[in-house]
Amino acid sequence: MILRTRGLGFIMAALVVLALLVGACRWIDLDVSSPIDNLINIGAAPVASIPFCGNVTSPRRLTCPGTPTAPPPSQTTPPPTSGPAPPCPDYFRYIHDDLRPWRGAGITRASVERARRHANFRLVVVGGRAYVEKYRRAHQTRDVFTQWGIPAAAPPLPRPRSRPGHHVRLRRPPRVHAADFPAPAEAPPVFLYCNDAGWPEKNIRPWSQMLEEMRRESERVQWPERQPYAYWKGKLHVYRIRHELRRCNVSNDQEWNARLFTQDWKHAIRNGFKGSSIPKQCLYRYKIYIEGNAWSVSEKYILACDSPVLFVVTPFKDNLSRGLVAVDWGNKHPVQAQLIDYMLHLLTEYAKLLRYKPTVPKKVVEICSESIVCPTRGLHRECMMDSMESHFTGFSPRTLPPPFTKEEPKEIADREAEVLRNIENIERLAS
Repeated sequence: MILRTRGLGFIMAALVVLALLVGACRWIDLDVSSPIDNLINIGAAPVASIPFCGNVTSPRRLTCPGTPTAPPPSQTTPPPTSGPAPPCPDYFRYIHDDLRPWRGAGITRASVERARRHANFRLVVVGGRAYVEKYRRAHQTRDVFTQWGIPAAAPPLPRPRSRPGHHVRLRRPPRVHAADFPAPAEAPPVFLYCNDAGWPEKNIRPWSQMLEEMRRESERVQWPERQPYAYWKGKLHVYRIRHELRRCNVSNDQEWNARLFTQDWKHAIRNGFKGSSIPKQCLYRYKIYIEGNAWSVSEKYILACDSPVLFVVTPFKDNLSRGLVAVDWGNKHPVQAQLIDYMLHLLTEYAKLLRYKPTVPKKVVEICSESIVCPTRGLHRECMMDSMESHFTGFSPRTLPPPFTKEEPKEIADREAEVLRNIENIERLAS
């Protein structure tokens, strides 16, 4: 279900519909947390033994080897395949759509340089080697784990001439607005951060592990046995729309059949993350997704619970929301449905649009698996190693589907508009 964002009324009306569906329900205690200023050091655990790190225990950055080191062998590594590669899911077509502003004039050096003020770091890939120039600090370790995804998860780009050079922003919301640029190609291309290696500061393990834990929890408690409420837990901070949603919580005066909890991460860290288990949140029949400062990284965990999700409509798009149909496909094809394909095709198509030859800037540092993982300790290192991709030996990317036709975007927009109209009709009937 999709909820409009025109204020509290629509949110409450949609929850009334849910109340009619689930009926009268019993009271449960709300989560109470207190601010704690002292945080524990999650990096103090002993260093795990990594074959290619040797005896390195100091935080210094290593020199990358002449030939990139392959990940440790895995028993799950699939055998090499023959014949044409299977096609990617249909939502990969949005790669063409996202790069459309630069399709005609291409991406110039000047437009890339204009992206500097919006970015946390710059990534350049030349000759199959990756280099990073850091501009400003990132929140926690977003920069480290975003960079980790390049050498650890991605094999060399399929075309030797592909030499992408781009900027990465590690904060939300996006800062590049199309309306500020009369010519679309003048807009600076900026990538937002993305990783599936987990979030050590929040005790969130790599995505593959979390998905398996959530699958087991969903199977343990079948949908009819789950709590008959719409559930949301997250950080309120200064996000107005989340504060409005919070007013829909159960109280002595109202029952909207919503169970909304505030997540205090300082308290969770101090308390050893008790009560903050993401798989344990799969115990409710319905989940709520609502943006924070922009799109929220909680989306994929909410979707993975195998419960109907109430979406508060947002202008932000990402490959998860675009590929909701592909989630079922990914569950049926766990080895093939990999983020690596999306990254490879996006970077390859981006590189095709470059109208200049990227060179290695003066203030860069070369990054590789060794230089990133070996200086780390504790949970940071565990998350990196657990997320290391080991399937790309003899494994070719799948085929990127063609762009949308001129008619297809309008058809998609019309279908979405029809869904929203139906939801608004339900809201009016329930109010």
